[in-house]
Amino acid sequence: MPYRILFFALACCFALSACSSPVQVVDEGRFITMARRMPEELQARGLLDSSRSYRPAPVETTRPYGTILFNRLSPAFIADVALVPPAMDFTLMAVGGRVQKDSKGFVIQSRPYRITTKMVANVDWEGKGSEAWLISCLVEPRSGRSYEYYLVLPQPLPARGLVKAKVVAVSECFGSSCTTFVRDRFTAVSAPAADPKAPKTEVIESIPGLNDVTKPPRPQTQNKELQEKSL
Repeated sequence: MPYRILFFALACCFALSACSSPVQVVDEGRFITMARRMPEELQARGLLDSSRSYRPAPVETTRPYGTILFNRLSPAFIADVALVPPAMDFTLMAVGGRVQKDSKGFVIQSRPYRITTKMVANVDWEGKGSEAWLISCLVEPRSGRSYEYYLVLPQPLPARGLVKAKVVAVSECFGSSCTTFVRDRFTAVSAPAADPKAPKTEVIESIPGLNDVTKPPRPQTQNKELQEKSL
């Protein structure tokens, strides 16, 4: 009997079965958008099950993510050097523009661009039982292509100073058509360069109507805290 249990556990972890770890979603809309853009990657990391559904974890006490990210997150991940010169932070980028902060994140509105940074979810990105923040940063110029950066920030944060998040994917969008550059593959070497078009990254074309996510099976009644949600 123990051998059967062990075999089942290994099959869940490595064969992308129906097993998935709970996800503490902060911004459901942005998590669903990311899941639709790169479902295979989230399945490989155990954040989606084989039916492309996730299990929401119990919601924690609301934290001031907007203030924390605005004051502590380094914008060095943004590829546009003209937009983010060295030693720049979001507080300096906001000078001369408008800032709106809430419990999920912040928005900087200036004449040349709009930057929307939001906390998406608490996840175990590495599959090692450690918590990390999954963050979205959408950079929209007045005209042209927009870029949505998906970032992972390990917890807990250091006591002081700016913190750098790891870019795990970038979605380049023109209108409703997007191309997602997956930089931090679960089973492959990630691209070391800051350029989202680096050759070692995986490219996934995303067009409206494609990459639909199926409905989950009916939730189990035994555990009312963890229920699968449709994407």
